[in-house]
Amino acid sequence: MVFSWICGVLFSFTPVKAEEKYQLTLTEGSTLIYEYTKVDKDLLKYLADSTGVEEYEDLAEIDEGDKFKIVIATIEEKEDNWLITIELYRGKDFTDRAEDLEVKVYKDPSDLKDKILEEVNDDEDQSYLYFLPVNVKEYLESFEENIIEDERYYEADYELSVDDTELTFDYTIVGYSDIIEQSYNDDGILEEFVILCDGEEAFKRELIDISQESFNVLSITILSVVSVVAISFIIGIYIFKKKKYVASDPEKKVDKLLNELVEI
Repeated sequence: MVFSWICGVLFSFTPVKAEEKYQLTLTEGSTLIYEYTKVDKDLLKYLADSTGVEEYEDLAEIDEGDKFKIVIATIEEKEDNWLITIELYRGKDFTDRAEDLEVKVYKDPSDLKDKILEEVNDDEDQSYLYFLPVNVKEYLESFEENIIEDERYYEADYELSVDDTELTFDYTIVGYSDIIEQSYNDDGILEEFVILCDGEEAFKRELIDISQESFNVLSITILSVVSVVAISFIIGIYIFKKKKYVASDPEKKVDKLLNELVEI
């Protein structure tokens, strides 16, 4: 019976709140390393000139093969998003620390839709697309359904599409040459960021290494539950044996009764 109770406690425990459909699996202390595996400087400069997007000119300054490291410093859960602070390191041995960034991960796909429709054509940093909640596929499908139902989407200068865990912004429908593709892994981490110019790969950034802190709050909570259950189990056995021993010895029985009377 005790074993059944222990199993019931362990396997009925869940960290997921009933009202929250999507969860963030990224943990504090996780380290991500990215590599620029494709940098076609000529194509990027062409895109900068033809679209007027200065960021393409900035990307053309990157050297192919360069890497950078991201460390998840803090994760703060808010009402409608998770606010993530990331430390960014560049250089050969990742010793050059750049400015820290704050990244928002929206819990509701409709909130991400609003953010994109508000800023996707502006110069704002689209850092809210670095990470997504899980289930990623379901989240992106819901996001796509939300955005195509919004009349603001049809005023945008791109066509958006979702294929499994890949998100695509196609600007060729308005006469430009660029298409941006972003694919995510099962943990909602941006795995590949690709820029195409007339169908040819102009830029690619890939996630090449990841080290997630597995001993997170969930692990600590489960360990605490297990510890409490184990201690309770041991104490229960001790009390049971103690009572059994006292019950089998008449003298002990009398001593126990006298002790209880004295305490009263």
